[in-house]
Amino acid sequence: MTLILTALCKNGICVCADKRNRRRYKNGLVQNNDGFNKIYKFASIPLMIFNHGVNEFGNKSWEKLCFEYENSNQWNNKSLKHISEDFRNLIEKDVHEQLKRNMHIFPNEVTAFFDLCGKNSQNNSYEVHELFWSIDTTGLHFSSSVHRGFVRSGDGKECLDDYIVQNGKMNTIDYWDNLDITQARNTLRELFTFAVEEKKRLGKDEFSDDFDIECVTE
Repeated sequence: MTLILTALCKNGICVCADKRNRRRYKNGLVQNNDGFNKIYKFASIPLMIFNHGVNEFGNKSWEKLCFEYENSNQWNNKSLKHISEDFRNLIEKDVHEQLKRNMHIFPNEVTAFFDLCGKNSQNNSYEVHELFWSIDTTGLHFSSSVHRGFVRSGDGKECLDDYIVQNGKMNTIDYWDNLDITQARNTLRELFTFAVEEKKRLGKDEFSDDFDIECVTE
């Protein structure tokens, strides 16, 4: 239940994320909270991490987990790839436990993804590294990937399908490579606003109307 838009432009990365956090209880009650910040932006280095699917890690919140990781300095002198691997090791046990519970109680919520967006100090380039987990009757599955250009994540991305088809250039790496950080930020705002209007037109409710937007740049 989310919509997260990520853009890698010529001088940075912007992430625009909805604010919905959905809790499902064993008694069947579903509760939405539209005040949740899914993006954690590091103060120490040009890095952001966003997630969907797991919001609690033992007795720690998402924000506290990231804050403690940043202050541990485990990321120091590591490439973005190695930071991603390090972060995977930090969260994987909790992700597995949450997905296993979901499979038995909430069978429609069986995936989780975490994206690390930032500047790779080893090659001076901006990158997005995604960690993705899923579970089914055959077991737990993990994959990782590196993205460029424009990335749509979450169930709400279908609200932009027609718009992207009509504006095909937006689905190209060259389009985003030619935008600066301000242009990319404004474009993501416009896209999210359009997605909210489309969501309402279709009578859907996959993500919040409000959003957070964060960028890292030179």
